[in-house]
Amino acid sequence: MEENLKILFISSEIKPFSGQGELSSVAGNLPKAIKTLGHEIRVVTPRYLTIRERKHGLREVARLKSVQILIGEKTIECSVKSGFLTGSKAQVYFIENPKYFSKPIDLLMGDDGKTNTNVHLGLALLNHAALQLMMLLEWIPDIIHCNGWQTSFVPHLLRENERYTDKFESTRTLLAVNDIHTSRCLPGKVADEIGVNGQDEKRNKQLYHKGDISFLKAGLSSADLVVSSDLKESIKLLKKDGLHGRLSVKAPLRETCFSIPNGHDVDKWNPATDAHLKQNYSSEDLNIGKHENKTYILNELKFDETTDKPLVVVSFGVSELDELGRIEGKTDSIFKLDCNFIVICDDSKTPVERLKRKINLDFENVRIVNTDNNELLHQTYAGSDLLILLSDDIEDQILCARSFSYATVPVAPVIGMNSPLVVESSGPIQNGTGFTFKKVEIPEVVKALKRAVKAYNEQLSWREIQLRGMNSDFSWWKIADIYTSKYMEALSNPPFTFQ
Repeated sequence: MEENLKILFISSEIKPFSGQGELSSVAGNLPKAIKTLGHEIRVVTPRYLTIRERKHGLREVARLKSVQILIGEKTIECSVKSGFLTGSKAQVYFIENPKYFSKPIDLLMGDDGKTNTNVHLGLALLNHAALQLMMLLEWIPDIIHCNGWQTSFVPHLLRENERYTDKFESTRTLLAVNDIHTSRCLPGKVADEIGVNGQDEKRNKQLYHKGDISFLKAGLSSADLVVSSDLKESIKLLKKDGLHGRLSVKAPLRETCFSIPNGHDVDKWNPATDAHLKQNYSSEDLNIGKHENKTYILNELKFDETTDKPLVVVSFGVSELDELGRIEGKTDSIFKLDCNFIVICDDSKTPVERLKRKINLDFENVRIVNTDNNELLHQTYAGSDLLILLSDDIEDQILCARSFSYATVPVAPVIGMNSPLVVESSGPIQNGTGFTFKKVEIPEVVKALKRAVKAYNEQLSWREIQLRGMNSDFSWWKIADIYTSKYMEALSNPPFTFQ
């Protein structure tokens, strides 16, 4: 990338300061990776009461000790502290206001789809304060990356609020909508309180949804780019609420909507350095490393360690357990294949016996491992030959990328709408990294697994598939490079206009 960009990254949560989910993880990793590419990036997030100054190295900024944030006719006083992302020089500005940022915003949401008292002001404060802070610092970004629906008010403000339109005229916005399932609406009556003229609903029509105020709708209607790590699932969720117009499959709107997978932690999940493994390995000593780890895990789980059968990991999440209700009785056709299986369940509260009943496990070639056994989990990835994934959700995308690192070949549904993570290995084009199926149905999974077992028995081609997977790059640095390419595209095009 020849041109260094100025990027403002806004998030309601950020690892390790607040939150534990995908939103927080992306905010804690992506800006660091973007910074290593040579771009100038600043992060803005609330400073919740749980974020301790000494523990996280926050410090006061003299001229930001008292900052007046204007929201419509209202002024809210904040202080701003500064810090850095862990292990990085990416600067973080923490907006401090104990009244509105006592705890993470999502924890203050009501279960009825609406928000509790004052949450609308906390949401508005984060969006307005991020912009006004940059104006105060005289640092106008090229790109504003809005991480999650909580920050999706920003693109609307840049288009419709005269306080910002001129200052940010050349700025482009990217909205990441990975957390659509948590989105909430605000009562329409709070429009004036969040800096919107409640009497001018026509001008702000993209902000209103069924009489309520939807930051998400406003962001989808105004952002120059919309990104999701699982665009297909995002469209599905938006359709339920009637918000999917921007993300419909009709051109040219889809030209500004993209799937970009999340990265995975290559420092934690790296077979060359993983302290949990019986033997570390890389592509240089792949055969030896896989053999030693496979022998160890077979012995640990009381399989016959002398067997040369493929060792297959099957990942079942909570959603897949529920889904298996409609295919119960057919599942055994997977486990009848001449392989050894390790079933991983990511719900530590699910008793093993219930899981056995749910998927009809009465086979000597099957063992069950819960993900709370961290050491055994790492060893399982290193010692297994194949990984079966039964969904294309975000967690399985990460598991898929992780399996590549350990030269464990995935058998998975076609993941992503723009560029699948897994490339089918059978067929005339010899660039495959795994085996795929189009529908999450047991017969389709069995067909894909049979193709994988056939390839496993052809050791030369199998090693090539493993190496192609290991050479796939799904690190945060690679994902950051994809994002910055999209930033450049947005800057080279006129602002997006929703029809």
